[in-house]
Amino acid sequence: MEFVIHRKGETMSLSEDMRAMKDNTKIKDGRSRLYLKNGYIDYPSRLEILDLAGCDDNCTYLGAVEVSEVHAPVAIFRSPFAPGEMPDEFRQGIEEAYYYQFPDVHKKIEEPKGAKAPPTLGVFILPPGRKKYPYRIQFHTYKPEEKKKNSFWGAIKERFAWQ
Repeated sequence: MEFVIHRKGETMSLSEDMRAMKDNTKIKDGRSRLYLKNGYIDYPSRLEILDLAGCDDNCTYLGAVEVSEVHAPVAIFRSPFAPGEMPDEFRQGIEEAYYYQFPDVHKKIEEPKGAKAPPTLGVFILPPGRKKYPYRIQFHTYKPEEKKKNSFWGAIKERFAWQ
C-alpha cells in the first residue's frame, strides 16, 4: 500500500485546504485539526499523523497506532473502514507507514530490552459516537440539523410541520 508522510503545518489535500478556509472556529493553542467526511477532530499537536494514499478528508473514521511497553509516539490516521472491518492489507500498510516514520520503534519491538512484557504494535479504529476518546481527541460533526431532528423537540416540530 502506498503512503505519504504528513508534515506538521501542511494540509493533506486541496479540499481540506478549502474546508479550513471556510472554517471559522478557532483552534486552541497546542492543538491541531484534521478533517473527516462528516466533520473534524481537534487533537493535541504532539500526536503524529500517518497519511495513506486514498485516506483523505473523505474518510469517515479515525484510527490510532500505539506501541505497548515502549515509550513511542502515538500516531493517528484517517480510515474508510469502520471498527472491526479493517482488512489485513490496510493494517499492514499502516504498520509499514509507522515503521517507516519511526524506524527506532521497530528496533525496540524486535529487540526489547528490560521490558516486563514484549512490546506490541496496536492498530485500531476509534468507535464513533463516544463522549471521551483517548489521547484527548475531540470529534466535531458538521450536521447540527440531524441533532435537532433526532431530539425530542425536533421530532415534534417535524411531525407537526405541515400544520
